[in-house]
Amino acid sequence: MKTLLCYGDSNTWGYIPRSCGRYETLPEARYDWAQRWPGVAQSALGPSWRVLENGLNGRTTMFDDPGDPGRSGLAMLPFSVDIAKPFDAFAVMLGTNDLKSYFGTTPWEIALGMENIVQKLRALLPDAPPKILIIAPILVGTVQPGENMGMHFYPGCFEKAKGLAEAFATVAKRNACDFLNAADHAQPGVDGIHIDEAGHKALGEAVAKQLQSMFA
Repeated sequence: MKTLLCYGDSNTWGYIPRSCGRYETLPEARYDWAQRWPGVAQSALGPSWRVLENGLNGRTTMFDDPGDPGRSGLAMLPFSVDIAKPFDAFAVMLGTNDLKSYFGTTPWEIALGMENIVQKLRALLPDAPPKILIIAPILVGTVQPGENMGMHFYPGCFEKAKGLAEAFATVAKRNACDFLNAADHAQPGVDGIHIDEAGHKALGEAVAKQLQSMFA
């Protein structure tokens, strides 16, 4: 049996898209395991695979969020690896939260955060490094400020999001990782940030297909 660790943010956790105005009064709503893309991948891969899910709302590649502590994917990686190891494959989809305006990042700086994760993962597991699938996140939506998307994503998040796939593909190539662009398979729901149910299904199936190719 092979094991896949899925490492990501709220779009791996399975946050159900909803209007920003309702965030403050309703608890976080989460898709069921079978609906989330790691669960879909598990179903598509079958019993010869075990899919582990490590999604955290607000997680970035490497930045410390002043309004949401403990969300650096790079800082938390050693703990996540120790909990999950050994595993054969590592699928990482981060970058959306790095678009928040107060980080002041460019697409390439966000991609460097992803590269740091890849290099740290290999340093943590030098004797049995897993195969790595870098997933560029979905494009954030085009809602207007104050409608659905949180104000902390403005300004400039839309333009930066469009550059992530190219930057992530470059990092994947130069670090001998596989690459998948989530935007080719999934779109954001009503809040402009989170994948809807149909997108989770399409992305999970695409990840499973990519993993099968990686281990063919």
